[in-house]
Parts: sequence; C-alpha cells; structure tokens
Amino acid sequence: MLSIILKGGVIVYILFVFSIIGFAIFIERLIFLRNSRNKSKDFLPAIKELYNTEGTKAAYRYCNLNPSIISNIFKVGLRNANKESTELRNIIESSGDLEIRKLERNLVVLSSLGQVSPLIGFLGTVTGMIRAFMEIEKLGGNVNASILAGGIWEALITTAVGLSVAIPLFLAYNYVVSRIEEHILEVEENSLELLNILTRRDEHEIRTT
Repeated sequence: MLSIILKGGVIVYILFVFSIIGFAIFIERLIFLRNSRNKSKDFLPAIKELYNTEGTKAAYRYCNLNPSIISNIFKVGLRNANKESTELRNIIESSGDLEIRKLERNLVVLSSLGQVSPLIGFLGTVTGMIRAFMEIEKLGGNVNASILAGGIWEALITTAVGLSVAIPLFLAYNYVVSRIEEHILEVEENSLELLNILTRRDEHEIRTT
C-alpha cells in the first residue's frame, strides 16, 4: 500500500509534511488547553483567599509564581485596582481578549492546512493526468486500456491522499475550536469573579476608613 501511495510523487511528500505539522499543532493546542484549564481551576480559590487575607503584594507574587491566562488577567486587575469599577471592568475585558488570542494561536495554520490539502491533492492529479496523456501522445496509437488505466490511477493517488489528510485535519480543527470556546466561557466567568474580588475589597476598605 505504501509503495502505491509513494507513486504520487512530490505532492504526496508535501501532504505528508502537512499532516505532521497539523498533528503537531493539534497535540500542542490540546496540551496547552488542558494545562490552562487545570491552572484556572486551582488559581481562583487560592487567589481569592490570598488576596483577602494578605493583600495585593502577596497576590501579585502568587500570580508571578503561577503563570496562566487567568493569573495574567488578575495581574492587570491588581495593577489597576485603584480605577473606577467601570474602567477596571474595561481593562480586565481588554486583557482577557489579549489572553484569549493565546488560546487561538496556530489555529489559522491548522485550518489552512485542512483547506489546502485537498486542493494540493487535486493539483497532483491534474499534473499527473497531463503527464499520462503526454506519454499517450508519444506512443501514438500503440496504447492499450491497461496503460491508460495505470496512468490515471497513479494520478488519482494524490487526490485520495489529499482527502485523507484534509478530513482528519478538519475534524481536529473543529474539535480544538469547540474546546477553546468552552475555555473562553470559563475565562470570562473567572474574569468576572476576579473583578468582583477586586471591587469588593475596595468597597470594604472604603467602608472601614
């Protein structure tokens, strides 16, 4: 089977590289998402307790020691804790948008590989068919059906390989996007909770002064 596939030539090797790159991006994004979600779950209760008991410096130090999307957002909130509530909310939302972009890193590449792979495969088929018919022309009328069929199936290999690469990449992209969207909702909920933590403490300090 492998020897048949390799008859597709350079196009098959290009598609093979595409599949490796796409698979690497898929695995890297899954690992990044898993780590980010785990850190978010552990971070929120810990920072809430630390901030309320030991204050801003201890909370900021904890954020530096435990880098994550949520801790980066909270650091921005800590640096701007003296702002008005509405302004602080806007700052945290802007920080959240920047952090969310980290979740979407390389997704454009994964999507592009999935979209381009079948086109590359089809290009290989077209060029293969051109070569096959050029050979037929050279042979003149001395061409039987088996020779013609052999040239055609070799050309069609690249289309089959292109689709075989594109379909898993398409499924991988959609899966990662769905997981990212779930995590974005978690980040938004956690950001709102962090905003509440900051504003509640400020209100408490105002009442006690």
